[in-house]
Order: sequence, then C-alpha cells, then structure tokens
Amino acid sequence: ANKTGDTVIELLDDINMTGKNWTPVKVDGYNGQGVITLNGNGKTITGLKAPLFAGGFGGTSGIVINNLTLENVNLNDTGSEYAGTGFGAFICAVDSMPTISLTNCHVKGGTIESTSGARVGGLIGWTSGYNNPNNGPVDTKVTLTDCSVENVTIEANGSVGGLIGHAGANPTTYHDITDCTVSGCTLTSTKDSGNYVGTLVGTANVGQITVDAASSASGNTLKQNSSASEEASDKILGREAVNNTGLVIVDNKVVAAGTAYGDIVNKKANEVLVEVSKGRWVKPNADMVAMIGATEYLSLPDAITAAKDGDTIKLLKDVTVTKPIE
Repeated sequence: ANKTGDTVIELLDDINMTGKNWTPVKVDGYNGQGVITLNGNGKTITGLKAPLFAGGFGGTSGIVINNLTLENVNLNDTGSEYAGTGFGAFICAVDSMPTISLTNCHVKGGTIESTSGARVGGLIGWTSGYNNPNNGPVDTKVTLTDCSVENVTIEANGSVGGLIGHAGANPTTYHDITDCTVSGCTLTSTKDSGNYVGTLVGTANVGQITVDAASSASGNTLKQNSSASEEASDKILGREAVNNTGLVIVDNKVVAAGTAYGDIVNKKANEVLVEVSKGRWVKPNADMVAMIGATEYLSLPDAITAAKDGDTIKLLKDVTVTKPIE
C-alpha cells in the first residue's frame, strides 16, 4: 500500500495465518494513496493475529473489501500501535476516508479484545469524517452489505459493537447497513459507566447511521461491567451520543436524532427527512419547495432552472402552477 493511486488485489486461494504474524495495511490518502480494493472471491483467511487493515486517512483514499471470510481470529491490541483508537477484524480506524465498503464479508469464530480503551467492533472499530471548512469537508461513507459476525467474543474498556464499535465521531460520517447479521456473539464492555454495548453498534455518535429492516441480531450475550449497575440491553445500539447532529434510522424509523433535527424520534424517516443519497439524510428548511441533492430551492422554477442533465428534483410540498414553467 505504498504506491499512489488506486490498487486492486485478487485473493485466489484460502490462506492459513495460524501462528504467523501479520502487519495491518495502512492507506495513506494524505500522501496520494487511493482506494484499495480487495476481492476475496469467496476465500477464507484463518487465524489472523492482527486486523486486516489498520485503516487510513484523508485524500481520496478508501478501502473496498468484497466476498471474504475471516475465521478464528485472535486479535488483541495490547502493545500495538493501534491501541486506544479503533480495533476491528477488517478495519481498525477510518479517519476522513471517502470510501469504505464491505460486501459479503464475514467474521466466524475467535476473539477481538482491546485492553487499551479502544472502540472495538466485529468488522470496524471507529469511524470519522472531517468537517473543517478550511481544508474540508471530507464526507466519509461507510457501507456494510450482506456482512455477518458469528460466534465471536468481543471485549473492550470502551464501546463494543457487533459490527462497528464507535460510529460517526464527526458529523460528515454516513453509515449504510444493509442485510447484516450478528449472531452467537459475546459482547462485553468493561467501562465503568453507562451502556456502551450494542449488538450492531456500540456508540452512535454525531454522524448518521441507516439500518435496513433485514439487518438483525440473535442469540448474543451482552455485558456491561458498570458500577452504576446498568445492564447491557439486547438492542442494536449501546450508547446514543448523537448530540446536535447525530441521526439513527432503523427500518425507516428515526430511533435517535440530534437537537438540530427537532422532535422527529419515532417518526417515519421518509416523512420528516429527505434521503439525498443512500444513507445520507437532511431535514429541509420549512419554507423550501424542492431539492436537487442536498441543495434546497424556494420554488419549483428555481430548481428546474438549476437542474443539469441527470439531476433529480425532489418536490417537498404541494405547489400550485398558474402558468407554464419555462
């Protein structure tokens, strides 16, 4: 991963890493690395002692992994350079990387443990975009499709999630979880406060998370070692720390929303918000009539005038047309 630009890797056979060392791959978008695509072609990597990818930072970088199974992982961040941030079987930490996509990726059996206070997930540890207006923003889109975590023990002194440990540390982080499952896992947070354990996501922070109806969790054991005696509950989210900008939508229902969205919790998402791209939602201003992408317009003629070839105009309210729109 030292080259610049995009890279495609094809896995042509199963790999047994039992008893062997592995150095997680870093993707340095800040210095010109692009998207690394790993096509697993239905193969299995067995016995990993370190995460597949460390993660990456910035630029136009990304990680795309397709059709790959990790079996009998044995991951512990004690003494590693990844301690204290994120820790996951496929990716440790995602920082300001535009493209993160896992499709038909699975973790079957083993342990993932952090003793350093890292946020730990079965697939991904920690995610964040970047919204500094001076040299940003960098929208980070995390897409998980047809993925699973099965019979894995996950433990940390922080956020613990079956799929993602800590999701959305920055408002420009968007997660779309489709047809994913977590089953037969033991998820434990040893943090001495609150409830940081979720079957899918440990902490839902200030970004956005969209989960479809087909994603599910079953047969898992959740534990929260808290002096407050707060038991971990069998729910997809452990801690809701959405603050002002965070948003969580499950099966088209708003289950958590930051203060910027107003009173929309428990309402149907498509009735109070507009999905401008898959997994990215906005709440239009009340006086707006139409949208193209995330751009709002006060009138339908304004939107039509601004539209380019291929654009889709979304009408936000009823309008009365008294003369032809030119």
